[in-house]
Amino acid sequence: MSWLDRLERRFGRLGIPDLITYVIAGRAIAFVVALAHPEYPAFLILDPDAVGRGEVWRLVTYLLTPPQLLPGFFGGWLGVLLQLYFTWIVGRALEGAWGAFRFTLYYAIGGGATAVAALLINGSPATPDFLDLSLFLAFATVFPEMPILLFLILPVKVKWLGWLSAAGLAWSFLVSGMANRLAILVAFSNYLLFFSAEIMGWMGLRRRDGVPVPFPRATASAIPGVSVPASPIHRCASCGRTERDDVSLEFRWCACERCGPDGKEWCMDHLKTHRGDPAAEA
Repeated sequence: MSWLDRLERRFGRLGIPDLITYVIAGRAIAFVVALAHPEYPAFLILDPDAVGRGEVWRLVTYLLTPPQLLPGFFGGWLGVLLQLYFTWIVGRALEGAWGAFRFTLYYAIGGGATAVAALLINGSPATPDFLDLSLFLAFATVFPEMPILLFLILPVKVKWLGWLSAAGLAWSFLVSGMANRLAILVAFSNYLLFFSAEIMGWMGLRRRDGVPVPFPRATASAIPGVSVPASPIHRCASCGRTERDDVSLEFRWCACERCGPDGKEWCMDHLKTHRGDPAAEA
């Protein structure tokens, strides 16, 4: 049983369903208010100096900092709407694949880590940009084959955009000073924790036999823009059930010796019984 499984069994009730909907709604409201009062976002961002003066609300409100209006066709209203919509779709898709608790945990770790990086490491004001990028990297890892319409025209598999984003982040890491490098590592600790198995695989490191990969890759059919896949994402290799048969079913990926190097996906009822583990249902 992974650390995520243990946490979910003990604290699963603390998950916040539709968390990303509340966040995006808050950002949309903040954006509308900022149109009339341009100084308003300055009261939301995580400014370490302001927090030191007692403005502790910024530790939470920075998550609601709205996108900025920028020059160009995709930088105006359309760009803001697309950014909010895309972030909402990414969050909804991840929650659908992981469940409310794991998505809430991922978001909480990312939000808290971003705050720690701003307050204790580089001392710079923080917005939710790094957190949103960590969501997108998770989305590209879980749904690598999903096509999205780049600039509303060009269909591109999300994995390529994910690699491009990761390359840009790696470049920023390489050219930054030590403090900023540490801040980047801390800010993306949610991704590093949740996808450690995948990262080890990309680095060519062998997984331990029997260690389930917490978030298997999934495929999806093309939908205009971005949307949650219409076809089932998960299917148990034993009973063949999917999340469409029972929305409460949970699935895990296993790469033990019997499952082979590519691994197989199992529902929780059959995750360990496929290896003859008598305590699987304990």
